[in-house]
Amino acid sequence: MKRHILAVVIIIVMLAGVLAGSGNLHAVFFPSASRILGIARLHSAVTTDQSVYPHGQPVEITFEVTNPGNRPVTLDFTGGRGFEVVIRNSSGIRVWRLSSDPDDLRDLTTIELGPNETQKFQIPWDQKDYHGLPVPPGIYWIRAVLIPANNVGCASSTQVRIMPAGASDASIRDYQNSGCKEDSGRGAEEEREEFAADYRDRLLYLVHRNAVYNCCLEEITVTLNMADGIIWIFEEEKLDGDGCRCLCRYDITATIAGLSPGAYTIRFYNRKTGRFLGEIPAVVIPWMSPLSLPAFDLMSE
Repeated sequence: MKRHILAVVIIIVMLAGVLAGSGNLHAVFFPSASRILGIARLHSAVTTDQSVYPHGQPVEITFEVTNPGNRPVTLDFTGGRGFEVVIRNSSGIRVWRLSSDPDDLRDLTTIELGPNETQKFQIPWDQKDYHGLPVPPGIYWIRAVLIPANNVGCASSTQVRIMPAGASDASIRDYQNSGCKEDSGRGAEEEREEFAADYRDRLLYLVHRNAVYNCCLEEITVTLNMADGIIWIFEEEKLDGDGCRCLCRYDITATIAGLSPGAYTIRFYNRKTGRFLGEIPAVVIPWMSPLSLPAFDLMSE
């Protein structure tokens, strides 16, 4: 037994000697302050005030950086800017970046984020490229990057759609939502979300049945954008205070006025999360509603 114990001790001593000889002993047992700082991670998110913009309307970009840890993190910008926003078109070609904007007057030095603290950066984009010319309608990718001198960095991306100017005069006339629907005891198939449209009296009536939102809300707002035969319907819950830890099903209705004749695809989104909810693939707006036909007197000249 003593021989076995002696053998184990010798192996441990030899292993310690190898580690010390390789210069890694301090890295294994005593990580340096710079290494600890490098392990720190930040959470980030980049958002815009809208998902779809008319051509020429400024895009308001918000870049949020959060320290999820339980220790403060210091962001050191003294070695350079360390903060960049890049915008590319759907082909991946870079059309604009923040550091090329002559109006970019950022003067960052150091920022300290406490535990669970968030720092917000507001960046406006006027829908113009490097040369000051308006970008064409289309889909654009926005990427925000934060790389301080101490290498505690993060990045996040999102996308926006820019539509042709004057695409339509359509607008939401009104909208409303039901109260929280009680569980009817029906199966999941009958409780699923449904979408319907009905055109009459020159108005398009939309219904989103069994929409799932927070139990404690003031209302569910409905807005729209459209172009190229697609109508984007954006729903957004407005909470009563901080809301509740539960979900309800609601019926949401909205009325659209001013649609030009044609065929449309209607797509529903949760504006806050950007989640696609569903669509109505083919809604036809006739050239003239039967109720709007003039009453001709066949006996008159």
